[in-house]
Amino acid sequence: MNAFISYSIADHEQYMLTLLSQKIAELGITLVTSYDQSDYPNPDTTNDIQNSVLFIGLITREGGLSNMSRVYSEFQQAQLLKKPSILLVEDTAAINIPADSYYNTISFNRLNILQTIQDVQNRIRTSQLNPPPTSNAAAWVLGGLAALALLKLLSNEND
Repeated sequence: MNAFISYSIADHEQYMLTLLSQKIAELGITLVTSYDQSDYPNPDTTNDIQNSVLFIGLITREGGLSNMSRVYSEFQQAQLLKKPSILLVEDTAAINIPADSYYNTISFNRLNILQTIQDVQNRIRTSQLNPPPTSNAAAWVLGGLAALALLKLLSNEND
């Protein structure tokens, strides 16, 4: 199984992708990402999203506006394809994505990450208790641990 990650992060945070890949490999999931970070839609990316069981989007304040827009566009594409999707958006990122625009959009503050981690844990629990899984529930069942891992890595950035 593949999980697709689209990200807008600082260069010095790239190591998180390797750590995340190792973490979700323990669950039998391979992390796939686009190597084409341009502003234009890439047909290979669409195919990779289509062939994944989960989409994870990550937007941080240092990711660059064009990359932020690309991540959001790919998240919307995953929604259209009815893929279980999670979008993590740092509250200081220079992009306006209403937190309530999608159920699976989480805003976080890396200086106060505990509340966000509790929110993710609650969404995982709720999703596990409410079968049959909808695409929203499946996102948290499949991707909740990945979301938690990313949030913990991001909170450690400033330690």
